[in-house]
Amino acid sequence: MLTVKKVAQQLQISEYTVRYYTNLGLVPNVKRNAQNERIFDESSLEWLRGCKMLRSTGMSIKQIKRYVDLCKVGIESVDERYAIMKNEQQRAIQRLKDAEQNLQFVNAKVNVYEQAIHNHENVDPLNPQNND
Repeated sequence: MLTVKKVAQQLQISEYTVRYYTNLGLVPNVKRNAQNERIFDESSLEWLRGCKMLRSTGMSIKQIKRYVDLCKVGIESVDERYAIMKNEQQRAIQRLKDAEQNLQFVNAKVNVYEQAIHNHENVDPLNPQNND
C-alpha cells in the first residue's frame, strides 16, 4: 500500500493532483488507513496512471469522469467507452501529425543555420532585415 506522497512521486504528479483525482471519484475504491489517510493498492495506482495518461491526451476532467463512471458500469458500457477511446485516438493521431509538421519546420530552420555557420556566412539567413 502506498501513501499519497509515494504515489505522487511514482507517477510524477503532485500530491494535490492525487487528492483532487480521488476527491472527484476518478479512482474507485480508494482505501484509507487507521489515520484516515488515503492509501493506494496496485489497482488504485492503475486508475491514477490511466487518469494521468488520459489527461495528457487533452481529455478534460469531465470527460475522464464520464469514462471512469462508464467503466464502473461494466460490460453494458463497452460500446460507449470504445467510442470515447476511438475519438481520443483520432485526436492523438491529429496531434501527432501536427507535431511532425512542427518538427519539419524546425528542422528546416536548423539546417539553414547549420549551413550558414558551416560556410562562415556573415549574413543572418533568417533575419528579415537582411532581405531588403
